[in-house]
Amino acid sequence: MQKFFFLLLPLFVAHLFSCSSEDNNTVVTEPVSVKVSFSGFDFSVVPDQNFATSRASAAEAQVTCIAFKVFDENNKEFYAEKKTKGTNENFDQINCELPAGKYTFVAVAHKAKTPSNGAANIVSPDKAVINDIILYKSTYATTMSVDITRGEPKEVTMNFGKRITASFSLYISDPYPEEVDEVEIIIDPDQNVGTPNQYTFNPSTGFSFAKQSYTTNIYKKNTPNNSFIDGPMISCFLTATEQVVNVKVDMKDSSGKLIRTRTFNAVTLKQNCTTKATGYFFTNSVSNGYTFDTTDDEELSYAF
Repeated sequence: MQKFFFLLLPLFVAHLFSCSSEDNNTVVTEPVSVKVSFSGFDFSVVPDQNFATSRASAAEAQVTCIAFKVFDENNKEFYAEKKTKGTNENFDQINCELPAGKYTFVAVAHKAKTPSNGAANIVSPDKAVINDIILYKSTYATTMSVDITRGEPKEVTMNFGKRITASFSLYISDPYPEEVDEVEIIIDPDQNVGTPNQYTFNPSTGFSFAKQSYTTNIYKKNTPNNSFIDGPMISCFLTATEQVVNVKVDMKDSSGKLIRTRTFNAVTLKQNCTTKATGYFFTNSVSNGYTFDTTDDEELSYAF
């Protein structure tokens, strides 16, 4: 029995050294420092009264919130951060650490009406939600494939490009009656009214997953000149680059009583464009004619 034990002892010692050797050879991947900058917002500016397009910073593009997430190759969330203008330092920059690997970076930047709702909720590389009571024109999103190499600090610039919303603005040729206190604009009033997560979209395309009804209410007291002369506007997500919609416009007094309503049929909206509707709204003797015209970027004209 004692002889058998001594025969096994060298084998046991060799096994211990083998395990120790394997443990010492285990490669531990150190996290890599990654600096992400947000830039390249395309938007319209008016220098010397001539329209031009400029590559802008987050501040110039008038966005107030940025949401950022990193997903691994299996679309598992790996890192997340949200930034609010005026609250976070280096608003248009994020520093993080990631192990070497292949990732998808997703970023959504937008202007928020309700600061408490803040930045968008990025669910996956293909789905994000803006939880706010209104969707502003200044809404951008982008995705990017990024390879992180072990031991090499990484700098990544995410350029947003053009906004992902479409807009409709109303310019009325005849004067507004004095009693008009509210302009309500509804895009496609018969589409999915009251749908939860109305502002849900694909960050890689900017498209909504289904046709939606969008409503905005503009009150005279909240306008810069206490008038609607600058043209009430509504912005929305489309399901494709171009979409034909119906637009209903209700004019109301301070008590909510309807003064005048009109529906414009078959209006063309385009992503990152403004469809400008111009014509007589209150004068019945004037024939059809809203001119729909898209700008920004580009302006569509629709006459009524």
